[in-house]
Order: sequence, then structure tokens, then C-alpha cells
Amino acid sequence: MSRASTCRTIDAQRAAYGTKRPQRACFYRRLGGEASLPEILHQLVIMVPPAAVFDAITTQKGLSSWWTTDAKAEAKVGSIAEFGFNSRAMVFEIRIVALDKPNFVRWHCLVGHDEWANTDMVFSTSLHRGGTVLRFAHRGWESSEGILAQCSYDWARYLSSLKAYLETGTGSPHKAESLREV
Repeated sequence: MSRASTCRTIDAQRAAYGTKRPQRACFYRRLGGEASLPEILHQLVIMVPPAAVFDAITTQKGLSSWWTTDAKAEAKVGSIAEFGFNSRAMVFEIRIVALDKPNFVRWHCLVGHDEWANTDMVFSTSLHRGGTVLRFAHRGWESSEGILAQCSYDWARYLSSLKAYLETGTGSPHKAESLREV
């Protein structure tokens, strides 16, 4: 497949997923590389049923137990979840795009770090020897430069936190700093 046709394919995939990125030349043409969007991929086995994993990814209680304690979310397609980091210096607004309990969750980032804008996060589960295989993808990155590598590391840490939360009852979420009156 030529770079031009691959870039057209990527543009068509973006349209199918409803991303609203501004039209611009395919960055792969500028870099002269193969055209495939960079993505973060992780897979882990968690020794709980898929429904427990699904609930931890879709409820405010679950999300605040493994990702960030500053979480506002509801398990409803079309709702906007909000996740704060570093005393809310960084706040991500994420649309809940798809929920198929207990198999699949898809989010779409609306607001947050510029490099997260219009990216998708997908969580899919399947049964595995008395537990659950969780496959995670953070897709739609414009470039492998910038924060992609750091985010991959952070997602690995937070997914380990999810595993610990579900298997032991204690995760390691980002702690929201309490506001103090002076």
C-alpha cells in the first residue's frame, strides 16, 4: 500500500471513529515512514471475573481506586468523565463512547493534554483460566515523539494498580492533593 493510500485509509478510520481532528497532511508523509498511527498497547491477566474488571473501569468508585482519586464518572454511554491530576493542573475530559458489559469499554479524550486530544482508549476483556485477560489500547496518537513513551509507562503503572486493586483491594491511584485553606 502506498503512503498516500495508507494516509487516506487512516483518514477514513478517523472519520469512522468520529474524531474531529483538523484536516492536515498525513504526518507520515512528512516523516517519510510507514503510515500507521502510534499506539500504546498493554495486556495483563487479572484473577477476578470480567464483570469486576468492567466495574473498576467504568464506575467512579473503581476508577478512583486505581487511576486517580480525582475521578468523576458514570457508566453511561455519552457521559463525560473527568479525571484530575497534579492538583487539577491537568484535567482530562473523556466521553464514554461504548460500553458492552463485561467485554468492552471505549473512551474518547475531548480535553486534556494536547497530545491526548482526540485519542481513544479501549479496554477489552476475555475469560482466562479463572480470571480475565485485559487488553488495553490507547490509539490515535499523532506522533511517537512527545509524551507517548511516558504515557505508555504511566499506563503500565496504572494498569498494575488496577490489577492490585482488584486482586488485593488496594490500588495505587494518583492522589488528588487536598485543598488547604491558608
